[in-house]
Amino acid sequence: MIQRIYSNVENCSIHNSELQCILHITPSSHSLQYKVKILYKLNKRPIVILLSPPLQIIDGNRPPHLYPDDKKGYPCLCVYTPKTGEWDKKGTKFLAETVIPWISTWLNTYEYWIITGVWHYPGNEPKISSRRLKQFMRECATTQLPESEVGKNE
Repeated sequence: MIQRIYSNVENCSIHNSELQCILHITPSSHSLQYKVKILYKLNKRPIVILLSPPLQIIDGNRPPHLYPDDKKGYPCLCVYTPKTGEWDKKGTKFLAETVIPWISTWLNTYEYWIITGVWHYPGNEPKISSRRLKQFMRECATTQLPESEVGKNE
């Protein structure tokens, strides 16, 4: 479905029961193009990783609404608030209709943050217990495209 809706998909495949997509998103006509990776396993939450360009640091700070980096050092974006019903793990919502537009919103908000230094979008910083953080890091670290796919067209 993602490839039917979006023309900017570089790669979308399933490996070991996990959907892995790389796509290019330009949130507005004046924006940069961003390369992101979406990883999704049924009954898990989607993981969104920014592959390029690197995030800018403003006054020594990374942008808000990030999870810890994946094992390769790429930032994991917090594009929705868990446990609010925006996303459900049961697979009743489509990534193409939820997560991908949320990524675009995150990137647009990030670009305004670069200009203003203020995150102009509601939501909470991800607050994760140490147990959940370890689980998230395991998920983020183990959900990688095969090496042959990671560097394609970067």
